[in-house]
Amino acid sequence: MLHFLHTHHTGEDELLFPLLRERAALDPELMDRMDAQHAQVNDAVAAVGAELPAWTASADAAASERMAALIDATMPTLIDHLAEEEQKLLPIVSVTLTQKGMGRARQARHERDSGHAAASHPRPHHRGNR
Repeated sequence: MLHFLHTHHTGEDELLFPLLRERAALDPELMDRMDAQHAQVNDAVAAVGAELPAWTASADAAASERMAALIDATMPTLIDHLAEEEQKLLPIVSVTLTQKGMGRARQARHERDSGHAAASHPRPHHRGNR
């Protein structure tokens, strides 16, 4: 779950949100909230990740209490964030970005992150995928 949250929010921060800011008229307060919530959840994920080895090694009462407290403290922000994202942001995404456009953006991000240019990795052509 920690990896999923990190990957999900990183993808939004580096890929989705910049595309939306570029292509849609967005409520600045909404996006500021999304950014702040991402920061809070990322901090919580890091805190849980830091506590995880001790909890995994012993699972004693104190480690369990610390882990439970960290998770409990994160849940309100995470639940509010996901609900607002679904209610307010996803409708904008659905009319602003296509799957094909997101795929191109993912490919460009991958190439940037791996340091490879698109020309060095030609994509095979499949029947029906032109």
